[in-house]
Formats: sequence, structure tokens, C-alpha cells
Amino acid sequence: MEGAGPSPSVTGVMGSSGRDAGIELIDQALHVRTVEHRAAPSMPAIELELVSHNESLALQVLTSAPCVNPTATSIDERITAALIDASKPLSASQLRPLCRVRKATLCERLTAMTAAGNLHRDADGYRIAIKP
Repeated sequence: MEGAGPSPSVTGVMGSSGRDAGIELIDQALHVRTVEHRAAPSMPAIELELVSHNESLALQVLTSAPCVNPTATSIDERITAALIDASKPLSASQLRPLCRVRKATLCERLTAMTAAGNLHRDADGYRIAIKP
């Protein structure tokens, strides 16, 4: 479009539930920051670009989502795998995107795993408990 000027910026788009849908349109690139439903685990972020094909517009994926380890399916297994792979203790905020789970569910499982003696929590975060 000749003489159209800079593309508009859209931030804070509201979803059907009235909550921020997490969509941001800047310089013809569409970035999905977060997509989360109360009953579903969170998705990894993806980057989309608005591209023109002839006279129509389409969204194109710029980056693909990382592969999920199919063997670590339960939340406890994901928490354990993330802490084993970490070189230092991790906070709940750091574990949430690694485990792809809602924060409330993650906190429930962290509390239960700590009470069962599987995890140790200190000021630095959570780590695998060393059993005697």
C-alpha cells in the first residue's frame, strides 16, 4: 500500500473473557506473549509475522515451539527433570515455563513433593533432595 505510513501498533487486545489475550502487533510482526486457559497448561511462546501473498494477508510462524520430552509426562516428572537439568536451585517462577503448567498446580505439586522429601526448598529455590 503506497503512502500508507507506518503500520499501527496494537497492544493489550482483550479476549472473549475480557482478559488480556496477550497479542501485540508491532511493525507488521504479531507476537503471542502468552496463551493460557485456566484448565490447560500454558503453551510456549511463538513468533508470527504478518505477510502479504498477492492481495491477501496471512500469518507465518517465525520460530517453532521447542520439542517436549514425551517421556516426562506427569507434572512431578517434569519438575524432577527440570531440577536435574538445572545447575542451581530454581524458583517456582523459573520452573513454571520449564514444566509448562499453571502456577497454582505447580505450587501444589512443589508443596507435596517437598513434604514427601523429594525436594528441598531454601532461599535460593527448589532442588532435588539428597536422600541419606
